Amino acid sequence: MSLWSKFERFVRDYLQQKGATLQTTQPTALALPMYEYFCDEVEFWKPNQMLDLLKKSLFTNHSHIIGQAKQILAYRDWVAQGKNPNRHPSSTIKEKFAYDTLDYMVEILLLN
Repeated sequence: MSLWSKFERFVRDYLQQKGATLQTTQPTALALPMYEYFCDEVEFWKPNQMLDLLKKSLFTNHSHIIGQAKQILAYRDWVAQGKNPNRHPSSTIKEKFAYDTLDYMVEILLLN
């Protein structure tokens, strides 16, 4: 669970950093409030929303990785909700698979 939390925080920070270009918007009186609003809103985005954004942008050629990340998220949610047997995710996630997938995603993001 902590691996996903660290990954999710990284993605939020990454999006906020990349969103800094909003500060160059004209008119300048709009730029800073718009960037601050964007940063605030990113904090409330659901993980699936962030993954969907990445799939449509930086991971268009690696969409299967987003699918794997969604499997990891579903498993994390299942664990966090007390492993309810009625809501068992479709697959069990191994630690190495989760680490390798999320690490690969971070590498892709750091290259962009």
